[in-house]
Amino acid sequence: MVNYLLRINTVMGDIETRVVANYQTAEYGKFVELSNNTGFPAVSVTRYNSPNVAGMAPMSSVEVYPKYAVITYDARLGIPNSSPFGDNASVDAFGKLRVTQPKTLFDAKQLTDKLPAVFDEVVSGVGASSTWISGDSLTRMRTSNSGEYVIRQTSNHFNYQPGKSLLAYFTGVFTPQANIIKRIGLFQGLSSAPYTPTDGIFIESTDGVGGTVSFKVIKTAGTPYSLSAARANWNLDRLDGTGPSGLTIDLNYAQLLIIDYEWLSVGRIRFGFNVAGRSVYAHQFTNLNTLSAPYMTSGNQPVRYEIRQTGAGSGVLNHICSSVISEGGEEYIGTSLTCHTSTAVATNGTVSFRPILAARLNPTAHDLALILKDINILNTGNGAVLWEVILNPTITGGSLTFTNLDNSNVQFANGSVTLSLSGGYKLSSGFAKEGNASTANGTAASTLVGELASLGTRINGTPDIIVLAARAVKTNEGEIFASMNLILRA
Repeated sequence: MVNYLLRINTVMGDIETRVVANYQTAEYGKFVELSNNTGFPAVSVTRYNSPNVAGMAPMSSVEVYPKYAVITYDARLGIPNSSPFGDNASVDAFGKLRVTQPKTLFDAKQLTDKLPAVFDEVVSGVGASSTWISGDSLTRMRTSNSGEYVIRQTSNHFNYQPGKSLLAYFTGVFTPQANIIKRIGLFQGLSSAPYTPTDGIFIESTDGVGGTVSFKVIKTAGTPYSLSAARANWNLDRLDGTGPSGLTIDLNYAQLLIIDYEWLSVGRIRFGFNVAGRSVYAHQFTNLNTLSAPYMTSGNQPVRYEIRQTGAGSGVLNHICSSVISEGGEEYIGTSLTCHTSTAVATNGTVSFRPILAARLNPTAHDLALILKDINILNTGNGAVLWEVILNPTITGGSLTFTNLDNSNVQFANGSVTLSLSGGYKLSSGFAKEGNASTANGTAASTLVGELASLGTRINGTPDIIVLAARAVKTNEGEIFASMNLILRA
């Protein structure tokens, strides 16, 4: 251990720039000590002096010195496996210094509604409810009877890129309540009632005043795996005033939860809170020398809030904000795919849209994401048409018949003159003149139609559908051929 001394006079405000090498102190582990700071004990040294009188034992004296800024550097760890910044919130889940530009994959602010285009939800029970609260910009999830539950989950499973830390923020109230389970995090569940969690990472509160708040990892497929750390066992900082930060959080009030993780199937997971502008990690699962299979089935997980009632009483969970970030940017890496109509579909007038071409994930590929890259339209008819790209419309007059592409994780369907559609979310539109082509191409999904262009899977296992639809501008009918170019992200 080599110590370096930089003297700081906190009374006069002067800094002595002379560095003294090999300064010895018993107070290892202290990176900085400030003069006249009573939070640190005094530095003391026992000196032994030779006696002046023959035959007498050496005399000793204890000298107490004022405290200086002592910067401690352990040469044994500094090269090559350690960072001088330490393992804390300044580094990401992979230990890389957080200086790169993060890329937001998702954010959710409930300013005007509860974001029905983004969050799928299941409300089960006569006393259960999910209500957007104007002015508070949150959704209040309530239960009133045993067996009731409310789940809010994104259709999108956010793409984890190996080697890049995935960082997520969540705000909510984690207050334990009697006979109530609350969970917030990146996780998913069964595709049928009661939609029990099966894969992911989250914070969980249980069982009221005598209950616990825990960080959890769960995996039920393949080689089952689970980890749980109650607050009393948090290994970095319990945030009860006794930890390294000295900070205390009260889980009866809203908190800002942090989760970051390295996956590659076997990496570490960190949980913490942002407290007064500081990111403080409370617990980590390192998975060091403990795994023979991945700790999660998929590194791509949705944002999910859920509340479940297990007995008498009632419960409430306030779903506020959330964000998912790839640290170090993101590239649209994936498998390029294309689909097209086999025959022209005639439009049917100036009011009703007909589906021309549709695409979706195979229902078995729920952990993947399908991105619309661009569309191409050819109108060979006698009249101009208006086309629209629509997410999750209602199909009437029958149903779309989906067929696997060469990559069986993606399916497409041709439209028909017998079908119509309504509703859904209109993402893009344009016109195609008679006898000419209209193209919307070369535009990344993030700028073409935002995060809704990334197709996912709903809580019950139903995949999102994106449909290219068209109708005639005037009475003359158009004849539409169309193609979609897609990116499948695994």
